[in-house]
Amino acid sequence: MSCRVIGREVEKAFLGSLLLILAQRGIVRITAQFLSTKKNSMVRNFYRENGFSFIGGDDSASSWAFDLSTQSVPRSEFVAAILEA
Repeated sequence: MSCRVIGREVEKAFLGSLLLILAQRGIVRITAQFLSTKKNSMVRNFYRENGFSFIGGDDSASSWAFDLSTQSVPRSEFVAAILEA
C-alpha cells in the first residue's frame, strides 16, 4: 500500500474486509507478524491499533493475534470497501 494513503483509514477498511471474509470462511484466529524495516516504521503500531493482541517479540519482529470469535472487526469511519465476487 502506498505511504500516501497510510493513516487515511484505507488500511483499516482493507483489514476489516479481509477479517470479515476470513470469518465467513470459518476462520476464528488470525496470527500476524510485523517485521521492522527502515521503510515501515509508520505502521509499527498497526496491529495494536486494530485490536490485535501482542503474542511476543521485540523491536525487530513481533507477533500478533486476532480472535474473530471474541473481538470486533475494525471498521473505518471514512472508507468503505465494496466486495465483489
